[in-house]
Amino acid sequence: MKLKYHISFLVGIIISASLFAQLDSLNVQYPLNTNDYWEYLEQPSPLFTIYKRIIGDTLMPNGHLYKIIRENDDHNPTLYKYSFQRISDSSEVYQYVHWDSIPDEEKLFELNVKVGDRWKYPKNSISGWLSIPLDSAYLVVDRIYNEEVLGRELGVVYIIPSAGGLDERTFALADSLGIRSWGFEGGEFVLQGARINGREYGVITSGVESSSHHMDYNSLCLYPNPFNQSTAIYYNVPESAGGQNVRLELYNTLGQRVRILLNKPMSSGEYWTLWNGKDEQGVRVASGIYILNLMAKNVSLSRKITLTR
Repeated sequence: MKLKYHISFLVGIIISASLFAQLDSLNVQYPLNTNDYWEYLEQPSPLFTIYKRIIGDTLMPNGHLYKIIRENDDHNPTLYKYSFQRISDSSEVYQYVHWDSIPDEEKLFELNVKVGDRWKYPKNSISGWLSIPLDSAYLVVDRIYNEEVLGRELGVVYIIPSAGGLDERTFALADSLGIRSWGFEGGEFVLQGARINGREYGVITSGVESSSHHMDYNSLCLYPNPFNQSTAIYYNVPESAGGQNVRLELYNTLGQRVRILLNKPMSSGEYWTLWNGKDEQGVRVASGIYILNLMAKNVSLSRKITLTR
């Protein structure tokens, strides 16, 4: 009996040692499913809560399919930010960027990693990350942890080493949950709840998930604005206008129509389109302020767009 106990004990030690030895590398599962949802609470003082949700996918001009991530917070619930992410066949997460003078996508991080891996930090990082406009900045895989985070145990901690007078910052992923936390000067945002593939983890307040049944401010958003090369236009067709004709039109400040972006019946739901700064004839328009009108079922919403060359 004692011999069996000792053998079992030794086997347990060997297995445990093997598991911990494997923590120098990890293939992180990064969720990117439509309707996945995350909530992040500011620490140490809970002043802000940030909400992120994947609202769909879209095919970009570079030929890749990206998931659309919408973000806002409890201080500015009507101010949305958008980002576009995809996972490559080589387990790298990329973000689409539609500004001039930079590539059409940037690598955010790698998922199949080992301690010590490093790569160039993206200049236009995930909305909500620290933005570091330094060519010398890079991400380093600092450690692979084995501790519970909302029911998941494995993850990766990345660091951004001190550079250009900035303090070292940290960023972490949790296996199968996505972004666990990111640091900024004086604190960090920490994941407090998530809904992945319909399963809930942690605490979810659903602060931004109430659906609108009428045309309101949130029915028409632009990002970025001002813009240089192209801007993404997001619009919501509520249930009350579903099946009705929807028009998206652009005008200059003289009241002259520049372009019709949409003119057809639409089912209720969230949509987006891209304006590349060109008129109906495909000619690039001049810098200045333009007016975007959304019209559906006798309701009209307008937004100003600033184009800079």
